[in-house]
Amino acid sequence: SGPVEFQAAYARLPRVGKEADLQEAFKIFKVGMDGRWQLMHSSAAKAPTSAKKRKGPLQNEQDNLITMMKIAEKNVQPARPIYLDPLVENISLEYVFGESVVPKVFTGTWHASEDHPRSLVAPVGFLDSPEECLQQEMEIDFGALDGHIWIVGSAGSGKSMTLETIITSLALTHTPEEINFFILEYGAGQLLKFNKLPHTGVVVRSTDPEELLDKLLKYLDSEMDRRTELRGHEEGSQGNRPALFLVINNFAEMRTNYPDHADGISRYARDGKAVGLHLIVTTNRRIELGRLSFANRIVLQLANRDDYMDLVGKSVVRPAVRAEGRGLWIMDGKVVECQIALPKIT
Repeated sequence: SGPVEFQAAYARLPRVGKEADLQEAFKIFKVGMDGRWQLMHSSAAKAPTSAKKRKGPLQNEQDNLITMMKIAEKNVQPARPIYLDPLVENISLEYVFGESVVPKVFTGTWHASEDHPRSLVAPVGFLDSPEECLQQEMEIDFGALDGHIWIVGSAGSGKSMTLETIITSLALTHTPEEINFFILEYGAGQLLKFNKLPHTGVVVRSTDPEELLDKLLKYLDSEMDRRTELRGHEEGSQGNRPALFLVINNFAEMRTNYPDHADGISRYARDGKAVGLHLIVTTNRRIELGRLSFANRIVLQLANRDDYMDLVGKSVVRPAVRAEGRGLWIMDGKVVECQIALPKIT
């Protein structure tokens, strides 16, 4: 076929307004021998007062259409973005709760209703998946997989802060009748404050007598035995018994000073979830965990690139931002960058 003449439309037409504002001028000119134009007739009326008072650029139809599309965005699926700004370093736990659908049951006191779900889910920060161009709330579900969490990172990476955030989030979303904490604080002492929490049975420090650690582990052993025996009679239900959380800050210190007790932790890792016993453990390196293995892990900043390969099991991109609580969230083999929130509640 031969060529076809066409005229492309011009998108930036003036926005349609009142009829009084749209009087189009029709003019007749006389062209002299010297080429000058002389106005002979004009049909344009005097510009309306509203036009004279208008300030700023006149909005055109294209701008108006884009504005309407922006307003309607909430009712449609928007195009997938190709880039998101990196997660900010300082995120408060209060902000995370504002974005999460997980409700707090503590607002000055605990007020869980009868239909309050007994799920062990704790909002703790945000996830960032550059490949999927997706950022969303980070929620730890202790009812998934093996029911435990391992936090590993070098000094200053934010391990204790992460523990504080997890404990605080669990305490805000569950009553003392639903969960209990038992804390072995072998770090710098940031977890000592949780001894005042009504959910906490005991906080054991490295300076405490070994007898206190003996009593705690004997209690957990006997509770596991009792719950295991009752499981068959209650069809696997935990009934009204609280979920038990054993928090160990600096597991390497426990293995060094109390090796026999540390070996006993393997029973909790293996069989704990079935009877409502969950572990939250921190180490500086993989070797410090010994024979223990966890499906869920938070890998914070590490000193060497090779350490990531040892922990993740495959080559990964290290987080570009070096901040407390910035790391990788590994759940069932999936690796996503994360930022743990500061344990701040207003």
